Amino acid sequence: MPIRIAPLARPVPLLRFILAVALLGAVMAGAVRPLLSWASPASSPEPAIATAGPADLAAIIPRAGDFEAAGLPPFRTAGGRWLDRAAWLADGRAIRQDELTRAERRAGLAQSPVLGSYELTWYSAATGTDQGSTTIWTTATQFVDDASAEAAITVLAGDGEPRDISGTDLALLSSKPGDSVLSTTLTVRVGAILLAIEVAPEEGGPLLGDEALVAQVLVQPAVDRLVATGTPPATGLSLMTPRLPDDAVLTVHDGYVLRDGEGIEAFEGFTPAQRAESVADWQEQGIVSWYRVDQDLSSPGDGAFAAELITFAGDEQAIAFQAGLIPAGAEPIELIGAGDPVAAWVRAVPDTRIHVATAIWRDGATSLRVSVSGPTRETTLAAMGELAAGVAACREAGTCLAPLPVPAALDPVGLPATPMAATPLAATPVARR
Repeated sequence: MPIRIAPLARPVPLLRFILAVALLGAVMAGAVRPLLSWASPASSPEPAIATAGPADLAAIIPRAGDFEAAGLPPFRTAGGRWLDRAAWLADGRAIRQDELTRAERRAGLAQSPVLGSYELTWYSAATGTDQGSTTIWTTATQFVDDASAEAAITVLAGDGEPRDISGTDLALLSSKPGDSVLSTTLTVRVGAILLAIEVAPEEGGPLLGDEALVAQVLVQPAVDRLVATGTPPATGLSLMTPRLPDDAVLTVHDGYVLRDGEGIEAFEGFTPAQRAESVADWQEQGIVSWYRVDQDLSSPGDGAFAAELITFAGDEQAIAFQAGLIPAGAEPIELIGAGDPVAAWVRAVPDTRIHVATAIWRDGATSLRVSVSGPTRETTLAAMGELAAGVAACREAGTCLAPLPVPAALDPVGLPATPMAATPLAATPVARR
């Protein structure tokens, strides 16, 4: 008989998550109601911000194919992250890229009505004895209207050199001292969206030639995608994939693996040919788009969280995929208030005390899988009870972008250190050989 699991009752969320700038949702006993507006620090003046959330910014930024089309040496992704307004002001790449003007930028943007920002970092493969690497930060930030985006680009890049980029309202190029090297940044505005490409080469890294040209050839396809649709995607997998607050966990990955049949990211050790082979295999399985989130808690007693949202060409492919997810010997569990998942189970990680609990949901041709691991069976089951209720609530609300708080059961205070890290989800579906 399945184990029945209900969310843990607690009167208020943990204090440190109430204060965290990236926390956008609130959890009460048995009910999770993610806020749909973007939070801001209590000490900052609150501008008039639209209650609607941002568009699917993760679908706009440069992709692996853009790097390959530009003839650049191999680059790999280092995971993405979503930022709300407060986190963007505190730690957004656009704010901190130039340490000499961080305070000035924050002051100039203190009341900017930002809906959200998505960042994806790319690193070149290390070359030479110095293991130098070129870093390319790619960012898409959405404001409530065109005027707000215009004001923001003036603060961020107003002293830059104008460039002619097809499809943009304004494009400005600037070169300034970054964290450790001279970086070249191209910032463009398309309506209420700012796209920024920052190229920061290091000694010993690959020779890219003209960094300004590199930034331009990478931003142009992103602009073309944005212009082609007229508006940024109002819906998308990144907005419906659950996640924990970025400032409370170590986000290993938060981004598209596949979108509309195109491989988005390039992982370390994968050649373009190997990536193309994997993409072809995923397409053969009927996968159209695939978004994945992997996060670790970094304190003693830590756990791990993962979620993946996959759309298939038809219901049959989604059903067949989910049928192969349940491992042999897994212990079924029943989640109360979880929005009727297809299945849920818990299993032990061999030779450790770590347990992993998983639940899967299906809406037609879309499959959602959420997993959490903890140092003991009891903490893992309790954490899954909380998370499943939160997932059900955000799916009902129509957006899961507002992060779910870290479950009280995985609060690191007082928990013993785990002997090893556990990855709830493998990078599945894997290519068949």
